[in-house]
Amino acid sequence: MLINIAQVKSVPLVKFFRDASSFVASSREAIEASPSHIYISALPFAAKDSVIYKTFHQLFTGLVFVTTNGIDRHGGRHLMTLTGHEAKVNSVAYSSDGRLLASGSDDGTVRVWDSRTGDETVPPLRSGDGLVHSVAFSPNGRSIASATQKGIVCIWSSSGESTTPRRLDGEMDSPFSLAFSPDGSLLAAATGERSVRIWSVETGRQISTIIGNSVKGQRGYLVAIAFSPDGKTIASSLTDRTVQLWHSVGGAPACIPLEGHLGRICGISFSQNGSRLASSCSRGNIMLWDPQTGTKITTINHDRSIESVEFSPDGRFLVSASSDSTVQLSNVADLKVDDTEFGVILKGHTSSVNSASFSPDGQHVASASDDGTIRIWDAVIGERVTQLPQKHEGVVSPIAISPDGAFVASGADDGAVCVWDISKADQRYQSDLLHTDRVHSVSISPDGRLIASASEDCTVRLWDLSDGNPVGEALKGHEEGVTAVGFSPDSLLLASGSKDQTVLIWNVVSGQRSVEAPLEVRSGISAVAFSPNGQLLAASDQLGRINLWQTSTYKRSGYPLQVIPNRLTSMAFSRDSTRIVAGARDGEVFLWDLDKEQPTALTGHVTSVNTVAVSLDGRRICSGSKDGVIRVWDLRTQALLAVLHAHNNPIISLTFTPDGQSIVSSADDKTIRVWDVKATLSLSSKDKTNPIVAAAAAGLTEGWLFGPAGERLLWVPADYRSYLDISPCTRFIGAIRVRIATDYRGWHAGTNWTSCWRQGADKT
Repeated sequence: MLINIAQVKSVPLVKFFRDASSFVASSREAIEASPSHIYISALPFAAKDSVIYKTFHQLFTGLVFVTTNGIDRHGGRHLMTLTGHEAKVNSVAYSSDGRLLASGSDDGTVRVWDSRTGDETVPPLRSGDGLVHSVAFSPNGRSIASATQKGIVCIWSSSGESTTPRRLDGEMDSPFSLAFSPDGSLLAAATGERSVRIWSVETGRQISTIIGNSVKGQRGYLVAIAFSPDGKTIASSLTDRTVQLWHSVGGAPACIPLEGHLGRICGISFSQNGSRLASSCSRGNIMLWDPQTGTKITTINHDRSIESVEFSPDGRFLVSASSDSTVQLSNVADLKVDDTEFGVILKGHTSSVNSASFSPDGQHVASASDDGTIRIWDAVIGERVTQLPQKHEGVVSPIAISPDGAFVASGADDGAVCVWDISKADQRYQSDLLHTDRVHSVSISPDGRLIASASEDCTVRLWDLSDGNPVGEALKGHEEGVTAVGFSPDSLLLASGSKDQTVLIWNVVSGQRSVEAPLEVRSGISAVAFSPNGQLLAASDQLGRINLWQTSTYKRSGYPLQVIPNRLTSMAFSRDSTRIVAGARDGEVFLWDLDKEQPTALTGHVTSVNTVAVSLDGRRICSGSKDGVIRVWDLRTQALLAVLHAHNNPIISLTFTPDGQSIVSSADDKTIRVWDVKATLSLSSKDKTNPIVAAAAAGLTEGWLFGPAGERLLWVPADYRSYLDISPCTRFIGAIRVRIATDYRGWHAGTNWTSCWRQGADKT
């Protein structure tokens, strides 16, 4: 007989049942594939303070040891991860009773989940009309509406009685958002043609169209829509930074446009009693309005784009989804003052969060992300349990290493430059936010005094490496984003390359142009570098060419080195200045002898090679790719020496330490990692049944580590996969870290897994 938790009177037993339910749901992926991994995979990854872990872990031996920093599973607020979508998830919505969850994805499917177990309740729903932008549950929970890339709105049965959708009348330009009226009789869509379309749900016929640009001065397209609780008003947002309120009957404006946002408005929501309206925007803030008067009540600020916003059922809280991979919960019950901060930050997604929604009882939040997952969180807010992240917390893109190998400089999407102490694996300092847009490239001068940063804001800046203070004014001259910078060997000159198809040469001391005329190429610049002997300047471009100039005259040195039709992403000189290595988007690494026209192609990467580097001793090349793999090559023989599954996200930048003993890499997983070269080269000779070796040498396949015979060694939860800190990584710099360790002499897996039961445990 099934036991209803609500019927259980024992408090400890209730806690046990709830923890067990969360444990099974969060580890369902492993348990369904192999029940033995309840013990050898799911249990080690359980939160250490959970009832399940405390009760059962002591009964086993030979399991892996998992330690975490900055992340926790079902023992914390994150309750469950739903996997199944094959592309980013754009929208998520609860049914009115909270039992079901609908999601829409770029994989073209609508999926329906049991919110308690994480199981899919019906097969994936496919209309064949392209990406699914938005989903919405009808108030009675029987139907789901979806809006697709091709401008089709469909109605589906949530029970799965029919997998054929009912298409509503009319095609339109990209319906971005859907909303049912409170009584379920109407369905409204916000479209890319600046209109609100309204259908009768019963007949499927369009009954009215509200044109978004009927108010003087409005431009752009509609991206968000919401009905007021009484159904009399529709709120819609335009990309012209305004919110418009309409009478749902007749379509006349209910008040003047609500203005104040400085970016594209991404989400809107009414409170349950209709007394408040919330709107979120791409510039990182949420505004609360009185919809009756059109006056602003307060502003809640954040650093990144807020993709969606929704009130809790009781109206006391807001949940918002952000492009910085977080979900935020805010107490808005008593807000009266501007510039209020978020109360709780929920971390776990590894990419932008597109949608977040409260369950009808307000106890949980579901979120949908570009990382292809849906996550369910505990939404009960007490005291602030999670602090706001630092401005530059782990957000790293390009990196450069100091000449002494002690420090790494990184750039970020928020325009900051940060310096990290490698020996301490910690942040040394962060620069002021003088750049107004993302940093594409950083370089450290050979004399170790300066950092140069190149930004999308069209400027180059110099910073003092010792303290992070700016040096001089911004270097201005490019007309488009600056994508690459590099110092000359004597540290006196700086080259900058831009999307505007030019390279500029700067005098570092004066901050003025050293060469007045720009060096012109035929497409945007991806990388610039002076040769180590100082005689050449090279710039790789988007047409697959490397352009060379003699630094004595800045006249071209022969014809460009050409790769057709590859698009080059990165470039580096060999130490003796006789060779150039470049990475390409088709997965090849090219090696040129400068006295030859044709390069040697090094193959093996299966995705774009985003970055390359050459060791200072001239012995090795390393390359990092979009799939998180680092390959190490012999520069002389071009032989592949090692393959390292270094990150679970695209590698952005990498470099050798000056002594050549380590590789430093940064990736889209918001981490910087330092890898021991000698240990990396020996991976192929180590015991592949050790899960640590298997993770580094072969990587994860759908979350699993497999042994040499294809046996399942270990399952890693989806929310941990991007943050694995594994050997041969010697330093890990990031806000979130998951460390797996094992004494492989006593580790039990494969056919020997039953040995993990501790002898005599059945008597305890």
